[in-house]
Amino acid sequence: MTLTIPRRARAPAPALALLVCLVAPALVACGGSLARAPGSASTAEGASGRERAALARFEEAAGAPVPHFRLMQVSGYTALGERHLAVWTRVNQAWLLQVEGPCMRLPWTTGLGITSSLGQVHARFDRIVVGRERCRILSIRPVDTAALREAEQRPTGTTMAVMQRA
Repeated sequence: MTLTIPRRARAPAPALALLVCLVAPALVACGGSLARAPGSASTAEGASGRERAALARFEEAAGAPVPHFRLMQVSGYTALGERHLAVWTRVNQAWLLQVEGPCMRLPWTTGLGITSSLGQVHARFDRIVVGRERCRILSIRPVDTAALREAEQRPTGTTMAVMQRA
């Protein structure tokens, strides 16, 4: 069974959709000559600086790997590059998944699916489905959401330096 999870986003305006349809073929013709914007450089794992910082916070708040978790519904997800995904099963319950990768479309998808067996998602057996890509889940780690919230509210090193100067 695959549970499909749409990302919460507004549908693009018809004019924007038309513009994308007209411009996309020209961009494809450029091939690999397109570069990311400055400041959003990727690592080999395909994570931007913002995704790497978010992944570090999730990894800090994540516990030891578990073999599986119960999946009845998903309240949201956060793509953390091409190899990591946080899945929110409740408001205060999240799971950090590492996928066999790279799962190239994961950072840009607007919806994904998660395979499961009898409501259980198993590491090394189940997969994240993004379009036609099927990326096997390598590890599952429970996230301490209270610790995650605390880490997100903690000022960064740059913010601390500015606060100390004042």
